[in-house]
Amino acid sequence: MDLEKALEQISTIHDHIARARVYRGYRAVPIALTGALAVVAAGLQPWFTSPADPVQGIYYWVIVAAVAFPVAMSGVVHNYFRAESPTQREQTLSATGQLAPALLAGALVTVAFLPMGLPLIQTLPGLWAVFMSLGIFASRPWLPKGALHLAFYYLLSGLFLLAVAPEGWSLRPWAMGWVFGIGQWLTAIILFARREHREHD
Repeated sequence: MDLEKALEQISTIHDHIARARVYRGYRAVPIALTGALAVVAAGLQPWFTSPADPVQGIYYWVIVAAVAFPVAMSGVVHNYFRAESPTQREQTLSATGQLAPALLAGALVTVAFLPMGLPLIQTLPGLWAVFMSLGIFASRPWLPKGALHLAFYYLLSGLFLLAVAPEGWSLRPWAMGWVFGIGQWLTAIILFARREHREHD
């Protein structure tokens, strides 16, 4: 019985340590707003781009991402400058540092693929989702438990977009709008659930 109690106590301590390590700078509301932005942008895309010009569509979504990124990271910036100790600032840098290489890789691949013609351009939406998945996997130690499911969602979505890329479906508005819109809403739900669970504890 003493051994069982000791194992239970170790498990409880491990759970508390894991919760303490979870980075709290990512906020549900800004992330949810970026999901809504992705869906709205998908609806507006036919008004601003021509299906005959895939490069135009890529530029369109790069602009959308440029608008969404500071919104999504607003909680992180707020958390960094309102941190009460250098340790909290270091935690912010460590957590975002895990995600940054995947996002940078996505940007560099976009720049490299744009001059190379339609076959490679069609793969960009799928690659963006895959890079997002890799960033979430890398950030997993700092994220709530549900983030693992989110990483698999982006990975499977990216593979699907790569599979339909030769037919040009990956460049259609719904491809980006719904994949990233749903992904960001799922992220917001996970973050909100973590907050509710923390307040309950």
